[in-house]
Formats: sequence, C-alpha cells, structure tokens
Amino acid sequence: MKTTGKLIIFIFTFLALAESAYAESPREQLKQMVEQLQSSPNDDALREKIIMLAATLNPAPEVPEGAVRHLEYGKAANAGAKSHEDYKEAAKEFEQAVLAAPWLGAAYYNLGWTQDKLENYEAALRSLNLARLALPDNKVIKEKIY
Repeated sequence: MKTTGKLIIFIFTFLALAESAYAESPREQLKQMVEQLQSSPNDDALREKIIMLAATLNPAPEVPEGAVRHLEYGKAANAGAKSHEDYKEAAKEFEQAVLAAPWLGAAYYNLGWTQDKLENYEAALRSLNLARLALPDNKVIKEKIY
C-alpha cells in the first residue's frame, strides 16, 4: 500500500513539473501579447494587460530600438510643430512607438499630449490614462488628465 501511495505522489509530482515546463514565461507572454496587439491595435483592454504584465517584470522589458526611434522622431516633430499637419505627423510617430512598446508610459504621454493639441480629446484622455497606468506615480500625467 505504501508503494502505491508513493507511486501516486510521484505521478502527480511528475505531471505538475511537466505542466510547469510547458507554461510560458511572463516575458514570452508579453511577446505574444505585443504580437497580438500589433494585429489588432485598437484593443485597449489588451494594452492594459500588457502594461500591467510589463510592470511585474524585473528587470523591466527592453524597449525595442524602433520604439525609441519613433518616440524621438515624435518629440522632434512636436518641438518643431507649427501646424495641424505637423502635430498629425508627431502623433503618427507616437502611435508607432506605443505599438512597438505598448508598456512605454512616456510614449503614451506624448501621444496624449499631441492628441490634445489636435483637439482629439477622447483619444488624448485614453492615451493619458494608459500613460498613468504605466507610470502611476507621475504627477505630470495626472495633472494633464485633470
């Protein structure tokens, strides 16, 4: 009887270990979620899940070079903006940045700021709320929302 009990415990332990070996790591989950978002970029619920998952990772996920490039291009476009079209161009860059790194609070903040300049207040509020989710202690974001 003791042998049967040990065998059952061994089988359950083996199955549990086998299941955990096939479980995805949080970084792999993040990668898959980002790929999913890139095929359906209007899924804000997925964006929120990505931001919350990324916040649990230590070290933080690496920001892809493309996201950094789009963020910097957007900032430069904003800095030199003189027309509605200039702000639209900046917004496009920030949209690419948040698509490449959907956990990047600075990109959401800049996108929201630009959308505000374009008088697209609903989109600006949505972007700023995502920025606040990614950077919950940032007072500047909270003030912009108010």
